[in-house]
Amino acid sequence: MTKNELINKIIAVAKNEIGYLEKASNSNLYDKTANAGGNNYTKYWAEIQPSYQGEPWCACFVTWVLVQVFGKDGAKKLLKHYPYVYCPTMAELFKLYANPERGDIVIFKRNGTFTHTGLVTYIDGDYFETVEGNTSGASGIIANGGGVCEKRYYNSSLPGTKFIRPNYESFAVPDKPVHYAQEFLDRLVAAKKINNPEIWSDLDSFVTKAQALALVDTLTGGTWSSDEADASIHWVQPVIISLCGKGIVSDKDVWLSNPDAFISKALCLALIDAATGGTRAEYVGRAADHWARNCLDSLCDKAIVTTPHAWDDDFEGTVKRGNFLAIVCKAFGI
Repeated sequence: MTKNELINKIIAVAKNEIGYLEKASNSNLYDKTANAGGNNYTKYWAEIQPSYQGEPWCACFVTWVLVQVFGKDGAKKLLKHYPYVYCPTMAELFKLYANPERGDIVIFKRNGTFTHTGLVTYIDGDYFETVEGNTSGASGIIANGGGVCEKRYYNSSLPGTKFIRPNYESFAVPDKPVHYAQEFLDRLVAAKKINNPEIWSDLDSFVTKAQALALVDTLTGGTWSSDEADASIHWVQPVIISLCGKGIVSDKDVWLSNPDAFISKALCLALIDAATGGTRAEYVGRAADHWARNCLDSLCDKAIVTTPHAWDDDFEGTVKRGNFLAIVCKAFGI
């Protein structure tokens, strides 16, 4: 979860409490409006510091919100102490900012003392909004006001008020980058050409001959039945027989030899070239530095391969699943 997502979650938790009224006694602490009174009894004290029931609770509310998002240990780390119950303590522990940002803890100053606190939820230039505990909906700074309210201020009208910026970054986890080939896997799944995406999900692992053959067989109409098919030899044997019948595979023994081995770039190029109409005439039998170059040049002419250097650096090298899915999608218009 990113820093911004964490701040959004903090604000959502705080806003969900708007309308909560402190209680006259320990009864109905978890009902927003029942047993309303002016004695500072709240569910926030009940969960954060029960022995403080009956005391002003604006800072306790901030602590409670952070606990909901980060847990007690996380809130303690963010607040640099636990629980946050006294505004001047924060002024001693943190750098104080003159201008707010979303997610800041605001500490309001009146008569030379920090007396009230809340969470900043919105900024627009000089204007900002908060959610505060132990306040009221009346304009201005209302400490010990009895409820959770959304408030609105202009910073320039609040001399001495400061903003504290907890280190939310320390809890942020950057989004895992999406693999470039994920879109190709998603396309093949959507086209119902891959029914078991978990087999392909590690896109940087290498493709086996059996996996490559099975997908190409599916993309070319599915496995043909044949009297030669014998899955007892290997599950992919009927697939190889099917591809032989389609004219895509010509030497079944090459493919039946250790079918669970990783497919080479050369065999991959040959398989895709054969499945897309075969090698172009000008390359058939042409002398080359490697037999697979004719397949590569054929695929380049078909505009199926656009980065030949990624293939001809080592024709006997392995093929990553992501690269295989990319060339398959290109070859079959998926």
